Amino acid sequence: MPGFIQNEEDEVSRKMIKPKLPDGFDELPEEDQDRETEFLRRRLVHYHYLLSTATHNRVHHRGLVYPFNSFLRRIFIHASAAWEGETIKLLYALMELVAGWENIVTDDTPCPVMFTVEEADAAEKLYQALMDAERVQMSLRAFIGYGDETWVPAAHYETAKDFSRELKLRALQACADDKETTDEEFVRVEANWPFDDMDEKELEEYK
Repeated sequence: MPGFIQNEEDEVSRKMIKPKLPDGFDELPEEDQDRETEFLRRRLVHYHYLLSTATHNRVHHRGLVYPFNSFLRRIFIHASAAWEGETIKLLYALMELVAGWENIVTDDTPCPVMFTVEEADAAEKLYQALMDAERVQMSLRAFIGYGDETWVPAAHYETAKDFSRELKLRALQACADDKETTDEEFVRVEANWPFDDMDEKELEEYK
């Protein structure tokens, strides 16, 4: 499935559940409505691509629905991807491999990988935290309207900057209102807001 269409890391898309907006959508805050609308769009594209392929290209569809097609491809993609400081997606996929090993092998070959309960629990916690962060990032991307590396069309630049400033103010206010947020965490949010202007000279020196 083309990368810009596939949405397999989303459970709804992976299980081919017919996409729909959540119950009580109209009562959600505007930001949550924007997020759920973007989720629905991605799920619908994935869902209808598979249905259309099943109707018009059965050979291709057999490859797409091969029982371990998605899973094995994720293992391969994560294992061959350039390292960017984190390997949790590969680790999580290997955990799935271990959990479903008996459904993959056709003989008594033992699984070559093992995880302790502590390792599995730690990986699960980190993976879910990163998935939550990615969902937030998708919501921000949909709300601000930026592309790869926060690129926006020149005509949309000022509007995108206004949206970013508004979101930053909301985020800082939420941190200030949260009694569990430390001063250090507040400073980190303010200093590392992903949509602030960057020092291009500093960036070039870093590269």
